[in-house]
Amino acid sequence: MRRYTIRLLLFLFLATALSYSLWLPFLGNYLVSASQPEPADTIIVLAGDFAGKRIETAGDLVRRKFAPFALVSGPSAIYAKNEADLAIDYAITQGYPRELFRSVYHHSDSTRDEALAFRQYLLQNNLRKVLIVTSDFHTRRAGAIFRRTMPEIQTRMIAAPTAGFDPATWWQSRPARKVFFQEWLKTLADWLGI
Repeated sequence: MRRYTIRLLLFLFLATALSYSLWLPFLGNYLVSASQPEPADTIIVLAGDFAGKRIETAGDLVRRKFAPFALVSGPSAIYAKNEADLAIDYAITQGYPRELFRSVYHHSDSTRDEALAFRQYLLQNNLRKVLIVTSDFHTRRAGAIFRRTMPEIQTRMIAAPTAGFDPATWWQSRPARKVFFQEWLKTLADWLGI
């Protein structure tokens, strides 16, 4: 019996190691759950992207008339400047007019708290259909959190590209591995309610 167990474990280990090109892309692609944009009342740009891809994606969507403006999440001060203001200033340097964006200041430090802050803002301003722009790897978890937090608001997740992260080949670079493991850890924590 013991030899059988050892052989079975060895077989499973080898099968897992040899089939990595099948299941590793699945784990990366699972994190991405985005839709094509459609007309909405507004666009929400989630905080946490310091490369500018989220704000650029939102600016492009407003230019393409998917919504009249984008709400930019501003959760904290970085060197005494709010993240929303930094993002909007960056978008202006990329050729987007300031009037496409509106800062939404809050004190959130998690996607859940960010969703609660936006829920209040959306309801107060009668905005019931939104496109939420976030990094590709963050779309599944953020979408689940926003749908759970504000069921009365129709949401669509829009993926902004993440430099250096490809969900189909994430294990091939250190920065992509870091993104993958951090997002999976946060996904598991969300599933467990912690």
